[in-house]
Amino acid sequence: VRFLGAGLIATTLASAGFLVLFPESGAFPMDRWPAFGLGAGLFFVIAARQSPETWSAASRRWLVGGLLAAGALTLFIAGPEDFDDSGRRFLIGKPSVRVQCILALLFTAILYLQQGFDAGLSRLRALRPLAWLGGFSYSLYLVHPTVIPFVDGWTRRMGFIGSRYIVAYAAQIAASVVVSWFFYLWVERHFIRSRPRIAVDGNVG
Repeated sequence: VRFLGAGLIATTLASAGFLVLFPESGAFPMDRWPAFGLGAGLFFVIAARQSPETWSAASRRWLVGGLLAAGALTLFIAGPEDFDDSGRRFLIGKPSVRVQCILALLFTAILYLQQGFDAGLSRLRALRPLAWLGGFSYSLYLVHPTVIPFVDGWTRRMGFIGSRYIVAYAAQIAASVVVSWFFYLWVERHFIRSRPRIAVDGNVG
């Protein structure tokens, strides 16, 4: 586990550094990795803090330092610009690499700061829609790359471009959520329920 965490942080640093040095490349997966690596890195930082018997003090410091360094690098990332059909720059629906990484850094910081408030937040009625989304977030992750291009094309042909692209953006979100929910009902939840349960004897060893 320690090697996995160290490798993930190192890969995140390398990808962020690559984007700093070559901001116009947009090379996949380097352009996406920092956003993933920041969240996954936070998971390892929290796990290391909660399991001091597994992680040494030095490894915990390395994880935190590496995550902070990766976060700092995102502030220098200048991703490729995006343009709509008329040639005007826009950042809605298809943000630049820089915007993606900064948003990932912001949400990573929020997740870290709200750890002590998990129990209270889980009881807030206002956050129930987010809890509902979280219940099928994996289906949403799987489905949205397929749904969004179709809705994007249809709405563009209907004239929702430029300043009106916000309508297309909202339609993409709504369609992704609806299709993902049905995918969860028809596919994912059946795999969750049929997953074999392995009983662990606490006296083993």
